[in-house]
Amino acid sequence: MRITAKAKAFLPLHSQTRMTAAYEGTLGWISNTEIDTFFYFFGGGSPGLRGYTYYDSTVQGTNLMLHTLTVRIPVILEQNIPVLHLILQNASLGFVAQYGDGFNGSWLKHQYKTSLGVEMRLKGYSFYVFPFALAYEVHQPLVGGSRKHRHYVSLLFDF
Repeated sequence: MRITAKAKAFLPLHSQTRMTAAYEGTLGWISNTEIDTFFYFFGGGSPGLRGYTYYDSTVQGTNLMLHTLTVRIPVILEQNIPVLHLILQNASLGFVAQYGDGFNGSWLKHQYKTSLGVEMRLKGYSFYVFPFALAYEVHQPLVGGSRKHRHYVSLLFDF
């Protein structure tokens, strides 16, 4: 049996500057501890602890716990700034703290990992009013791992 539970919460911190905080939590459990590693939870990479790679063997297992707290500060709000063929409307700077791990064994006796990061988000429109959302993130693992910075770039329609 495989069980996964996710929770998200958003909190406005300052109404005038529109600073916000976001919390995301994920718990996962696989009952069969003898299962092949192909079916494990992978706790690294963009969907997990971003300071670690997706297939990092130190953040995978039959159990998964992940907590992410992000504080975002708007830099540009509801503007129309032309940049080449783009219209930039919003930009924000974010600070990300993560705690958790993918692991085997006891939930209580396990030493969890942490990761800190910074993100920059740009949102606007391209030619023919085509929406874009560009994000760049840099994350650093604090416990274990290779101590290398991990970089993530995403280009989406919306966040």
